[in-house]
Amino acid sequence: MDLIERLAPQPGLGIDLHPEQFAGRPPRCVVLIPRAMQPNADRVDERVYTFVGPALDRRPHQGDWPASAEPLVLVSLGSAYTDHPELYRACADAFAPLGWRVVISIGAHTDPAAIGDVPASVELHRWVPQLAVLGRASAFITHAGMGGCSEGLYQGVPMIAVPQAVDQFGNAALLEQLGVGRHVPLAEATPERGIDRPEAATESVMIAPWPAPSASREDAEIEARFARFQGVLGGLREIRSRQNIPPKTPIRFSVRCDDATGALLKPMAAYFESMAGATATDWGPQVQPPALAANLNLSGADVFVDLAGHIDTAAEEARTVKEIEKLDGLIAAKEKKLATPTFVDRAPPDVVQRERAGLQELKDRRASLLAYLAELRKQR
Repeated sequence: MDLIERLAPQPGLGIDLHPEQFAGRPPRCVVLIPRAMQPNADRVDERVYTFVGPALDRRPHQGDWPASAEPLVLVSLGSAYTDHPELYRACADAFAPLGWRVVISIGAHTDPAAIGDVPASVELHRWVPQLAVLGRASAFITHAGMGGCSEGLYQGVPMIAVPQAVDQFGNAALLEQLGVGRHVPLAEATPERGIDRPEAATESVMIAPWPAPSASREDAEIEARFARFQGVLGGLREIRSRQNIPPKTPIRFSVRCDDATGALLKPMAAYFESMAGATATDWGPQVQPPALAANLNLSGADVFVDLAGHIDTAAEEARTVKEIEKLDGLIAAKEKKLATPTFVDRAPPDVVQRERAGLQELKDRRASLLAYLAELRKQR
């Protein structure tokens, strides 16, 4: 029997739609790109797919763009691949001496200082109303995203395509085939590029060496804060999983730590709420665990999650007893090992010290669980 037939609706079982209908494959589709930008367009079934081009409005809320007495070129790499100050510099150097007005959309993350001083005829903007600017432009330097290609075609502007990733390479090739653009690889447009100092471009980004970061871009405080944040966030998620608390159920937590660690963690409070559904109640050395709490010991910090109203007390008591029994076995094994003269006398001192430290950690964990067990039994 054909798979589709076997999956066909059966009386009283599941949904009443055929799999073809349930999968959402419509009998007719409106395609919002120009047919010219569809690879292998001749193989597309026109009985199903109708190319109507992009749904562009005039966007009056974005404003118009003033006319220019000089020919105008727009340089825009979209919104995701904008951090290319060396390309913006090359465009300014190429067009400004020719008497062109150069409008460059540098995006949210490019530092204008990395581009350097530019002539008066070159404008740097974080964002521009692209469709309006293209209505005034004589040329468009684009990363060849489908949106930019469609708007350039709509406004009838010749394009120079400098693709960065994904479908842009294919789009650039199509623009060149149509005779409306020129594909210029990034390595050709900017033979030298780098973060703080020029580096020779490689043949392909796939085999390019990883750039060496500048020390000026490193921030020890942020790195320490993020490391602490990751540790506590992981601890909260582990406790939530261990206690079978549903992901969407809010929890409250506190962290016993020194003042310096508290100062690192406090600014991250909103991220604990959004990423773990956890609200911080207190930080610092003065923190005491709630009467009924699950805790996790991290390096230099104890995380306490208030379990009131979240757990089955009897089941949690049984689980805690089992964990204490397991710890008893581990402690007995380490004590036996450390009581063996041949081990203590022959093993390197650092190995013996690690064993003793491990034993103390197990004993501390056991003491913490005994206190927790006592609190659980008070809830009976």
